[in-house]
Amino acid sequence: MDMIVLFCGWRLDNYDFGWINKEKIKICAVINSEFYNSTSKTSLEKCDDVIIVENYTSIGHIYESDFEEVTQKIDKVLLKYNINSIKVACCYEGDVSLSCKVREYFSSSGMGYNDSLLFRDKEKTKEFLNREGINVPKFIKIDVMKLIEDFNYFNSIEKHLALPFIIKPTSSGGGYGVYKITSYEDIVELKNQLTNDIHLNYEAEEFLVGDLYHCDIIIKNSNMVFSECSIYNHQYFGFEKHTVIGSAPLDDNNAEKTQIIDFCKIIIEKMGAFDGSYHCEVYKNADKITFLELGARPAGALIMQMYELMYGINFLDFNLAVQSGLDYPYSISRKHYAGWAAFCNYAPIKLKKIYPFTDGPEVDAKWHYEVGDCVNTHSLIGSILYKHKQCDLVQKVNSEMKKFHPFDGELL
Repeated sequence: MDMIVLFCGWRLDNYDFGWINKEKIKICAVINSEFYNSTSKTSLEKCDDVIIVENYTSIGHIYESDFEEVTQKIDKVLLKYNINSIKVACCYEGDVSLSCKVREYFSSSGMGYNDSLLFRDKEKTKEFLNREGINVPKFIKIDVMKLIEDFNYFNSIEKHLALPFIIKPTSSGGGYGVYKITSYEDIVELKNQLTNDIHLNYEAEEFLVGDLYHCDIIIKNSNMVFSECSIYNHQYFGFEKHTVIGSAPLDDNNAEKTQIIDFCKIIIEKMGAFDGSYHCEVYKNADKITFLELGARPAGALIMQMYELMYGINFLDFNLAVQSGLDYPYSISRKHYAGWAAFCNYAPIKLKKIYPFTDGPEVDAKWHYEVGDCVNTHSLIGSILYKHKQCDLVQKVNSEMKKFHPFDGELL
């Protein structure tokens, strides 16, 4: 009997597992206690076993599980089921490096721990790619406390990068802690937020002008078996100003699509091209493509659900199969174009009114809060998925999301 150990984070509800032969392969999900409490009982019951991790560290809203606790609990599960060998898969940003360390501990094949560090640390990624001749933004490691307290230090960063510039943690994700700095007054206003995250390593990065894209690629047996490229509805992926974040794919006839996919494929090959999913973000200004970030995991937010609408494939299951060396019944044939948008708040609010979006193609809207609810900062208040046969209509909605006002709230 074999077992797949799946580091799933908050995403267990999005798996199917129906294609797995449970007589030969067991599924053990690894999930921290916070995500466990918000995961449906139905999804938990699809697994043969679930390891609930009580000890984990926080990097913004990204959580990394404790290695010692995880390996000890996996050992007990292996004894319980008399498992011969395990495969380790991961779809959650916070546990990418940990899952690779666990993979090495149990002598399972796939990406190793040292390889994973290139994907988890934004500074290391850019240093490596810069040496490889890939166009990356100017950046510099910074001391956040010194930045807050020393105006001359701020000036030295400004001279290196020019204003505006971006500051962000080197190992966070999902836009957490990303701030656009236009003057020293911005640093003063952000003092409380930055002081709370003083334990994080930060970098400053030049502010890139152009359109922001994400490219999602799946590598199987060292070959690219899936690729898609989408444009975000904002040029700057920061949560402190935007209440609507989303994306939609480019048309196949758009030459930019091929250029960006080829650019990202080269990057992934230079970084090892291990079997699995990759989520790359780039800027494009005229003919210049600049690397921004790369994650060795399936895309977050609602991007995987968007692709499922487009292709009729559960891409989390697909990634699980690829990382585990299993066959997955798939055929890459697009049925629709689709897009997504998430409605978030950038300050604590009491929700006063919700505005539905109805002007567009087939729309599936979900609201996670009701009028009158008090909502913490950076909460997902609602979201939409939409689809259509015509790419231009989907892109029209993605563009309209820039101005869409999904809710009103009273600051708390």
